[in-house]
Amino acid sequence: MKLASRTSIKLRSEEKLATLVSFIRKLYALYDTPHKLRGDEMYVKARLKLYNGEKEFSGVVLVDTGASGVIVDESLADELGLKTFGRGRIATLGTTVECRFADVSNVIVEDVEIGPRRVLVCGFPEEVKERLKLMGFSEKVILGVSAIEDAGYVPDTERGVLRKVGFLAL
Repeated sequence: MKLASRTSIKLRSEEKLATLVSFIRKLYALYDTPHKLRGDEMYVKARLKLYNGEKEFSGVVLVDTGASGVIVDESLADELGLKTFGRGRIATLGTTVECRFADVSNVIVEDVEIGPRRVLVCGFPEEVKERLKLMGFSEKVILGVSAIEDAGYVPDTERGVLRKVGFLAL
């Protein structure tokens, strides 16, 4: 009985990973070249710095216009010494991926400091890391729209950069 239950737990973990990998493959299959989506729409890049006390990450990251938060790979969380807690889920195209939360002491998007921020810490599959590197991005962070807007930017998908618009108020 114990063997069957361990096997089913292992299978569920493998199924979750397979679902995530499948989703990411479908997402990145949309890219015709490392720099353009189908048609004329480009990816959007941003300069990002994350801090945990004295430890710092700095790099050019992919802006995911469908994401709301900052998603960091587990390897970066380890490098920065982030303490994870709780559980969060990323839901996309019917797929749910479990992650953990962590707090960073400061975030800078382009040239704007937006202060402390809660991030999601997830294990990026190797093929995602490789694709991000191929596209010229850090393989350790994906940046969502909320942090961009908090810094007074919007994604410009025609030019592939962030455009400064000031702060949004509704």
